[in-house]
Amino acid sequence: MTAHMLVDLRPSRSAALTAAAAGGASVFAFCLFALVILQRRVALRQRLALEAQAKETLEAKVADRTAALAAEVAERRAAEAALRAAQGDLVQAGKMSALGNMAAGIAHELNQPLSAIRGFADNARVFLERDRNAEADENLGRISDLTTRAARIIKNLRAFARNAPEPTGPIDLVPVVDDAVALMAARARVEGNEIMLNKPQHPVLVEGGVVRLQQVLVNLLSNALDAMKDT
Repeated sequence: MTAHMLVDLRPSRSAALTAAAAGGASVFAFCLFALVILQRRVALRQRLALEAQAKETLEAKVADRTAALAAEVAERRAAEAALRAAQGDLVQAGKMSALGNMAAGIAHELNQPLSAIRGFADNARVFLERDRNAEADENLGRISDLTTRAARIIKNLRAFARNAPEPTGPIDLVPVVDDAVALMAARARVEGNEIMLNKPQHPVLVEGGVVRLQQVLVNLLSNALDAMKDT
């Protein structure tokens, strides 16, 4: 015996279509999400590649600029060294020129005490032969003073003529002026002039080097004596 039952399939079909649509939507959403993730990864890789390239370019530019700056600094240092050397040569040339102008006066200034020393020495020998010890001792004292004077002149000349770097710092200008006047006094006397010096009783501190300041003062005094020739 066979029984047949008729059932309405529309609800089942509707449910099946709904399930299929939901499954398709889920698959589509997953694919879309995967595509977005893939695009983001591709974009991230491209951005990292661009940043790496930009970094390399920047590093290359920095390296080039650093090398250029180093070369520029080296060139400036070389130029400064050459300038200092040229200035030193000019300073030394100025010293030699000043010494040439002072040569006659210095020779006279040294010959005078040397001649006096010889005279005092001869007199001292005579006084000793005659047992006049007091007069001989006086002459020997004068000889000592004259040798000190000659030694001071030579010392000033050596200090003025030396070509050596000297440190700068606070120095007393008064003895520098004394030495410059002592160097130029001989020339002034030979030319019939006299250098009058009114010194302060207290130190006058300035910032500089002794030899260069002395040269400046000697040049000023030399120019003044040259100007006196035209009066």
